[in-house]
Amino acid sequence: MGIPEFDGDAFREQVDHITMVKSSLLEFTFADGHTEEAEYSTKRKMPGWTAERRAAFEARPKRQVFEEQRKAMSERMKQIRRERYWNSKGKSKQSQQP
Repeated sequence: MGIPEFDGDAFREQVDHITMVKSSLLEFTFADGHTEEAEYSTKRKMPGWTAERRAAFEARPKRQVFEEQRKAMSERMKQIRRERYWNSKGKSKQSQQP
């Protein structure tokens, strides 16, 4: 549209309608009849790590998981899976009850 910042009023005046051609591809149809395609992404771009942030992350103490904790977590997950998810029909036992 040739403008440095978004202007909603100018956009509504110039763009007649927008068509989604395929995933991540839009086709703008302008009031004067010409069309333009534009790609878009919904993936959010995260800022890069600064040297300061990386140093702070590396300086943090590492979490230690001891064997007893590991076994307890494993048994807990096995119990959850037995109760809710992995049975012969792929449904939770709760949903099978009448």
